[in-house]
Amino acid sequence: MLYSTFKDHPDVFFLATNEDNDLAAAKDFLKKENYSIPIYKTNGNVPADIFSGSLLTTVVLDKVTFHHKGFANYAAEKFVKQIEELLNE
Repeated sequence: MLYSTFKDHPDVFFLATNEDNDLAAAKDFLKKENYSIPIYKTNGNVPADIFSGSLLTTVVLDKVTFHHKGFANYAAEKFVKQIEELLNE
């Protein structure tokens, strides 16, 4: 219901990921329970402070820390320093 209520809200974004290596089972579960939220499998590791291995886990993020439009050199020293500063806060 939460997803259905806010899915079209311009300031709310939902991202559901499956971390137990069986995306098909997760999709089947959501369908069986009549949940409409899309779910994805990550391509890399999720930081431990976001996901420690406990299923189900919910994280609510409340601000955009960095926003860039257009092409960028994300390997540039300036961008790397910005990420390091955020990590050190």
